[in-house]
Amino acid sequence: RFLRLAGQSVHEACFTCTECGEQIGTLPFAERNGKAYCTRDFERLFLPKCNRCGKALTGTLVKVNSKVQLHAQCFRCAVCGC
Repeated sequence: RFLRLAGQSVHEACFTCTECGEQIGTLPFAERNGKAYCTRDFERLFLPKCNRCGKALTGTLVKVNSKVQLHAQCFRCAVCGC
């Protein structure tokens, strides 16, 4: 069985993450500059990080200013801490 990536055909078994080498096959993946990444590595390498917990920003987020972004659950009030 073959898959298409960036205009090229690859065997399903040969379709691996550029970063970790894990077989992607038919699992969800992300592509950047013609290279395939498992979602874990794509988030770690390319997504902006939460300024509190350091994990990739996905889902609902709070943008405090141009430099500070947080997961909604990581946001804390500077006055009361809630």
